[in-house]
Amino acid sequence: MVDVSIMTATKFHQVSLDDSKKIGESLKDIFGCEINLFYDYELTNSIDIELLPTRTVLPDIIYSDYKEEVVAQTRKSTSKRDFLCNHGDNAMCVNCAPVSPWDPKLLRERGIKYLSFGAFKEKNQRIERLTYRNDCKHTENVKCTRCMDRTIALKQQNYRMIDHVEIDHSKVVDNFISFWRGTGRNRFGFLLGRVKDYERVPLGKTAVVSAIYDPLQENFPDGFIVHEKNCSKIQALLDYLGLCVVGLIYTDLNQKRDYLLSCLEIAAMARFQNDNMFVDEDGKEFNSRFVNLVVRSKDIGVELDAYSVSEQGMVLIGENIIKPCTNKDVFVSTRSIIYLEKNEYDLVVEKNTMRVPVEYLIVDIPHGFSENSMFPSDAYFNPQWGKMKIAKYFTDYNLEKFQCFNVLLYFFLKFNGNNKELCPDMKLLLDAVLGRGSIDTFLQTLMFLKFSESIEMHKKEEWDCQICTYRNLDGADKCEMCETQRNNG
Repeated sequence: MVDVSIMTATKFHQVSLDDSKKIGESLKDIFGCEINLFYDYELTNSIDIELLPTRTVLPDIIYSDYKEEVVAQTRKSTSKRDFLCNHGDNAMCVNCAPVSPWDPKLLRERGIKYLSFGAFKEKNQRIERLTYRNDCKHTENVKCTRCMDRTIALKQQNYRMIDHVEIDHSKVVDNFISFWRGTGRNRFGFLLGRVKDYERVPLGKTAVVSAIYDPLQENFPDGFIVHEKNCSKIQALLDYLGLCVVGLIYTDLNQKRDYLLSCLEIAAMARFQNDNMFVDEDGKEFNSRFVNLVVRSKDIGVELDAYSVSEQGMVLIGENIIKPCTNKDVFVSTRSIIYLEKNEYDLVVEKNTMRVPVEYLIVDIPHGFSENSMFPSDAYFNPQWGKMKIAKYFTDYNLEKFQCFNVLLYFFLKFNGNNKELCPDMKLLLDAVLGRGSIDTFLQTLMFLKFSESIEMHKKEEWDCQICTYRNLDGADKCEMCETQRNNG
């Protein structure tokens, strides 16, 4: 027998594999179904289960995609018995009982820093929206013990509304950074995607980002001014694609930062989160699933970080109790604040002050990239381009040219007509991109004919001068820069 430790979605299993059977056969006898094994936590490097356990090197901990006992999502108890169980199939003991999603041992084994919101809600049962406003009924010139300003105790949030941010292709962010590469100015955008279950965290949620929408804005080397606070202008397009706004992203690439986030950045994030509150199944608003991505420079290249403002931070900023100041590391408070911190002797002491450190108000979120893009086109397209550049992009009209969110956005804004609903031709284009129709059907529509006619005259061949390398238009017989004849060199 070969003893191994298998880590599934919620717990460790200490199992013994029969060295006379294939690994897959032993696992089927133990778990009652076929499961796959992997060397790594990300479940990318698989183990050949057709081999005997003595014919392969097995690590100390093996990872599995076994989901039948994933109580993290189903919350249903299974009658699957552990090898330590001594009872029958209709009984349960501590070895086979479902694990609570907030179990400290489970979180410690999985390296989970924060509870998911689902686990936090299930543990606390009743959740009320935080507020520091009083609800006294007397007149404004009267004060009672209920409406007197009390000291506010800062608490670091121990749960996340979103447990992970998944960007479905690296080009989504790379194309967004292209604006900064070309102009040296920073950029702001809305993250478009969807929220789905995240099995790595009990009752967790992940925000899958498929595209970025650049709203109307003014851009500067040290910031930007956004003139659109939401994506209502393109809501009809998002609804048909099955996308929603899951967060924001911005670049800060023209300076070296020695801090995570400034008070001004956190205040802006909190305002967006307050405008995008999470509404539960009972219609109650609580916190926000809005995530914030920051692209900033590092020693070599750029780095991407994800954050959310805590519920307490959202309330304190939303109710104007704390405000940004010239010191980027703190907020100024209008009321007395107490919090815990370590002093110079490494002792935890209580501090009473009118300044709020920014670290108490943010929650970091892990993020990653996948290669399962909703819009697989790799080419960069800017909806603000002129017809010359658009004509250069559309060298042909195959499906891949249209499988880009910015291309769909261009057709929606320029040719759809009414932004509140989609015209039939626009639906044919979206169906082709989503795999529900053929692109040839769209190429026969009036919308496409208008588009192709508008750019056809701008489709001009270019040639490079062999002397000075200047790129000339096709109609020129000699170089516009050095006047060398086209075929001379």
